[in-house]
Amino acid sequence: MIKPILTWGGTSIGIGLMLGLAAEPAAAQLSEPPAASKNWTPPKTSWGEPDLQGMWPLNHLIATPFQRPAKYGDRRFMTDEEFAAAQKSAQARNQRFESGAIPQADSGTQVLRLTSLLSDPPDGRFPAL
Repeated sequence: MIKPILTWGGTSIGIGLMLGLAAEPAAAQLSEPPAASKNWTPPKTSWGEPDLQGMWPLNHLIATPFQRPAKYGDRRFMTDEEFAAAQKSAQARNQRFESGAIPQADSGTQVLRLTSLLSDPPDGRFPAL
């Protein structure tokens, strides 16, 4: 007699729990998302100008690539000949910009002996995914 009561009671509790858990996501779907504010204004600095803080990629302003070109292998620094060629290339590129060949463009002339900005892993390249 006790076994059927326990079985019936356990089944009732199980069904009740399943219904309760199933009702929770349904109740969450009934609530409406908050309405977007129509009076939003972009953030401003303390002196009233638009706040443009953040990370801005300026890789074009330096002549050192982020990833190491394969021709350098595992070498972290350029040889004297490679460095001289890189300086000459940067100067020629800057002259094109200054002559108006590419209007309103900035070019970096700062050449570093580094073969890449990325130094770890040792080959200076992103690992394959």
